[in-house]
Order: sequence, then C-alpha cells, then structure tokens
Amino acid sequence: MSTTVEIWTDINCPFCYLGKARFEQALADFAHRDDVDVVHRSFELDPTLPADSTRPVIAAIAEKYGITVDQAAANERGIMSAASATVDSARTDRPVASWRRLAHHRPDPARARRARVRARTGLGRPGSR
Repeated sequence: MSTTVEIWTDINCPFCYLGKARFEQALADFAHRDDVDVVHRSFELDPTLPADSTRPVIAAIAEKYGITVDQAAANERGIMSAASATVDSARTDRPVASWRRLAHHRPDPARARRARVRARTGLGRPGSR
C-alpha cells in the first residue's frame, strides 16, 4: 500500500524551498519511503506581480508587507540561516523575475517518473552504483 504526498510550492518562496528540503531529508530517513509517492505541484504566491517586473526580492518583500528594506533583509537572513542548516546552498540575492511564471507550467511526466525511480532505487544518489 502506497501513500501519495502532494507538495505545493512557489519556486521563488524560501519557505517552500526549506520545507521541501526538510521533507526530502525526513523521507530519506523514513523506513517506508519506498511506499511514498511524491507529487510536486506549483502555485504563485503573488500572481498580481506584473509580467515585466524584475527586481531584488528584498525590495519586493519590503513593499509587499509594508516593512523597511532593513527589516526585510533581516527576515531573509533568518530564513537563509534556517536553510543553511538544512541545505548546502541558499541565495539571498535572488531576483523576483517575470520569467519565474514559466516554471509553474506542468512538469515533464517522464522526468517525474525518473525521479521516482531514483528515489526508490537509490540510483543517481552520491555513493550509489
């Protein structure tokens, strides 16, 4: 009997990135991980962002939440600190760009199948044969 887990994320959301990384770590340690199918879904946190908008994420966060750039930067550092304890790389200088909407299109089903096979077999992981 398998369980399906749906993970909904915005590709530009650091909380989503952190949650995904933590989920992957927990799943790797889960004794019944071979019985778990993971389905990734996407959504936009801010679909009102103009299509031609490209600017630093800290400025966008400050404007969206009505806080200072310094407060937004401090919040971002806190998120990145949590992320650095979980994942190898995290960027605080990432842009909010209109091209990100392209990433919300449906993922390639063949790629998703290959990822599920790698997750179940361990193939493609460091140290695997």
